[in-house]
Amino acid sequence: MGLLHGQGRAGIGRRQTLATLSTIVLIGLNAPVAYADEKAWVSDEAQAEAAARQGNLIGAEQHYKAALDKAEQANAQDNSKVKLIKGLADICCKEGKVGEAQPLYQRLLDIQERRWGSSSPKLIPTLLDLASVYESQGNHSASEPLYNRIFAIDQATFGPNHPEVARSLHRLGSAYFRAGKYSESEQSFKHSIAILEQTLGSRHPELAALLDDYAKVLRKLNRQSEAEKLEARAKSIRESQQPQAKGGAIPGTPTWKMRSDSGAAVDAQISDVAEAALENAQASGLPDAELAPLFSTIAGIYYKQGQTVEAEPVLKRVIASDEQTLGPNHPALAADLINLSLLYEAQDRYREAEPLLKRAQSIFERNLGPDHPEVSQTLRHYAAVLRKLDRAGEAEQLESRTNSMPTQQPITR
Repeated sequence: MGLLHGQGRAGIGRRQTLATLSTIVLIGLNAPVAYADEKAWVSDEAQAEAAARQGNLIGAEQHYKAALDKAEQANAQDNSKVKLIKGLADICCKEGKVGEAQPLYQRLLDIQERRWGSSSPKLIPTLLDLASVYESQGNHSASEPLYNRIFAIDQATFGPNHPEVARSLHRLGSAYFRAGKYSESEQSFKHSIAILEQTLGSRHPELAALLDDYAKVLRKLNRQSEAEKLEARAKSIRESQQPQAKGGAIPGTPTWKMRSDSGAAVDAQISDVAEAALENAQASGLPDAELAPLFSTIAGIYYKQGQTVEAEPVLKRVIASDEQTLGPNHPALAADLINLSLLYEAQDRYREAEPLLKRAQSIFERNLGPDHPEVSQTLRHYAAVLRKLDRAGEAEQLESRTNSMPTQQPITR
């Protein structure tokens, strides 16, 4: 799902240094102190990122706080502190300290609004982060306006009939459902379904989860027969997309998730079409952000043909583009991380697949909530990989969690 959200991250440290040097030249005051302070916070930032990669959340939090303190003591501009605030907020969320994360995300949003305006699509990742924090606190009155705002931004950006708008409506409908506003939830789900049917077709796998969620609303409204029809339709869609085990892949794992906006279906049996398309795309000179849907489709063709070596660099390029243009917490990125894990599993590279699934699960849970079918499906997939790594105890914990989730069929990727 996902669908919805970012700004580039590369080269931030170097740009900060250049900006500081320019300030020194123009102002000519306290140059040695400003430069030394920035070097200090950049070092703490690097240590925070390293600790986070190692799973040392306490250490990451401490270093991010130290880096942010030093940046503020050096009177750094807001733009220089964005990555530190975001990093600290994300770590606090992972630690379950949502009360500390909330003001950090709000501060980040304030900075971004001053920079880009209040209607920029670049705000969406932070709006989602903030809404997720409010939801985890049970503060639906605070989260709903944020989901409505994301919907309005997506409408202005993509037009009224686009899959991203449908996904915004899906999130909004889910938020209304959790708040017990079932009539509002129904209207959002109906609108979302209509857009997806118009843009992606009536059998697109993305519809399955949406239909299941709408059915839950109808059951709350005591419209059981209508709910049963939707559930039967969702089941039919999923069954038509049943995955096929391939190579070393784990039976029962989801199929490749093609980009919803990747155009007409391509015959997966013709790998030379993929090669020609890849050559043309690379020669086009277009930025990767515009080519990502095509690259994702090409990688999917390679995967279905068992050409995992060819697929891997193409998909890694998609993921790099996702992170730069959508940000690190976008559900589209999570879907592509799962695709890369499938490549690794087909080659018995389970140790490389495991962190990708862990990250994807975190992204889906943040955006869609802990009980969403995407989260359940990813947890089951993750547990299967852990068993391949002889980590049965951890796998059982994940399986136990999925068994305790509300009964609903996972969607097929």
